[in-house]
Amino acid sequence: MKGHLSLLILGIATGSASACPPHRHSKLSSTSIPTTTSVISGTITATALGSTDGTVSGPVNRTVVGVGAVNATSSITSTTSVATAGLYGSYGGYSVSSSGNQTSAISTDKAVGRSTSDSAAGSSTTPAGSLTITPSGTTTISGSGNAYTNQIVGSLGDYGSSVQGSAGSYDGSVVVLSVEPSSDCGPEIPPGYINFSLDSMGFIKYAGEPGIPNMLSINLLTNLGDRMGTMPMIRFFGDYTKGFDQNLTKQSHVDSARNLVIGPTYFDSASNFPNTKFMLGLNFMDLSDQAKQTMLGVVKAVCTHMKPSQIAMWEMGNEPDLYVAQGARPAGWTVDDYVREWRDHTGAVRAVIAQKYAPFPQNFVATSVIGKKSDTVPAKAFKAGLNQDNSVSIVGVHNYLTVATRSGNLLVDFVMNHAVISDSIKKNVGLLTDTRAAGVNLPFIFSETNSLALGGKDGASNVFGASLYQVDFCLKAASGGILSIFHHQGSGASYNAWDPNKGTDLSGATGAPYYGQLFVAEILGKAKTRVAEIPINGGSTESAYAVYEGGKLARIAAVNFNYYGGSGDRPARRFQFKVPGATEGATVTVLLLTASSASTKTGITFAGNSYDANTVGKANKTCPGGVTSITVGKDGLLQFSVRDSEALMLILP
Repeated sequence: MKGHLSLLILGIATGSASACPPHRHSKLSSTSIPTTTSVISGTITATALGSTDGTVSGPVNRTVVGVGAVNATSSITSTTSVATAGLYGSYGGYSVSSSGNQTSAISTDKAVGRSTSDSAAGSSTTPAGSLTITPSGTTTISGSGNAYTNQIVGSLGDYGSSVQGSAGSYDGSVVVLSVEPSSDCGPEIPPGYINFSLDSMGFIKYAGEPGIPNMLSINLLTNLGDRMGTMPMIRFFGDYTKGFDQNLTKQSHVDSARNLVIGPTYFDSASNFPNTKFMLGLNFMDLSDQAKQTMLGVVKAVCTHMKPSQIAMWEMGNEPDLYVAQGARPAGWTVDDYVREWRDHTGAVRAVIAQKYAPFPQNFVATSVIGKKSDTVPAKAFKAGLNQDNSVSIVGVHNYLTVATRSGNLLVDFVMNHAVISDSIKKNVGLLTDTRAAGVNLPFIFSETNSLALGGKDGASNVFGASLYQVDFCLKAASGGILSIFHHQGSGASYNAWDPNKGTDLSGATGAPYYGQLFVAEILGKAKTRVAEIPINGGSTESAYAVYEGGKLARIAAVNFNYYGGSGDRPARRFQFKVPGATEGATVTVLLLTASSASTKTGITFAGNSYDANTVGKANKTCPGGVTSITVGKDGLLQFSVRDSEALMLILP
């Protein structure tokens, strides 16, 4: 927010490993918070800092974390001088010292509770407990054990402040929040932000047989609808259906959506979802005459077995930017070819509806691309005449962080990484900007999205860290102008918000992502809202958002992505926000999204409640500490802490 302070002084607290402990927000004590943290932005160039597993090279921005600790996750130039510390930070206990021009690797012992000494080339000393850094100013950290006094002198970037006291008392800069929407806010978000995309093969499992609804699905969707004031929309069907058989009762039983053949009563199950609207996908991959007639047969079946009020829009095709690679279009296929084919097929659909099913809508979402540079991206397609007949009502694109088959630690490096999430959304916001520049002012949505493409990855897309991802992803997208999100659900996919059943087990299962979606539905609420990211300089591990309703600040979200594995003390990050005009002593309600670790698949709660299959998706109070409160301090100051791998929501009075 322009003109507002953006240096956040945080504290590291330790707490019980329990998933739902009594939280302390408003006041710190020396027993509960033995250390403090300074987040320093700016280039530190004078001292050798021990890398956890790297080398000493290259000036970079660095963060000082912990008791006299240097948490160096990448590298920093050592030109002269000495950097020493008794480190009790997030990477465990060790101390490092060096002098001279260091170019060799410094290895460190990450074992928590130990203090060892490692040195690179040159002489070394180990005065544990002290550290001197000289950026543009002077930082001195000294003391013993877990207590120290930290005085920041001079200018670090644009900010100077002081932090004193082993118990974590603060006298420094805070983030001042705007009480009204500013230019940093995203556009107005209508109610109903959380929606779902179901693959065609699993649709009946999610919906249930006609007249026999799957109550886990219904209850979980209703929980969201109650918070948003409208039921989530459902996108289903699409390119991969092999055929339509007028004589088939429902659908063929196959292992792949690409081989699915359906009958007209397939669509009867849609009525199991109460007060729900649908986005109906239609085949556009196969352009043969037979495929086109099959597609029009689907349209007729929908208009016969569903009601006009149930259909919000149609979708012609899915990810056409992949068609050439999939062999569905020839090399050299152009945007003009795409527009011509798209208008031919959508025109045929509109003609069928106009001839016999006039009450049904004739509008479409386009262009449903997943890439950022193809000829079928919205701006190029609209410039080529895609919407000459004004049949497009929504611009939709698809978004995933990366593919599930990628190597590495996908949970920490992608799913629980605010920087990666922001970059992923930024690329699609670029498509939005280009579309606006092309003169198209239609609503822009993510018509299909989730964490990791190709169904997600076990241990990354289906664990509690993915709950936190949902919070950060959705609010970041809302702040960037994305007006609605459709979370994809695949048959047995790891990233599912829930599974209606697995094999012969009809009890189903609520997935970790659902809890993050519930958090987002709660914070956005039933009215039109605007969302702004709060500038906390949290890097890849922390984020915060302000939600405005009725022209004023209404709710705040804070996410701590620092990985907690479930054992030992659970550190916390302290936040300080100032809300001008807030009444001192007023009560702020705090809702907690938590679990025993970032990697657990079970025991997840939001606001103290679980929504598991054993209660058929209904709320079950299992975490008494899930709803707490803090008190507004002097001058509208809000002070609270968020433990590693958790998220909080603040509801302002």
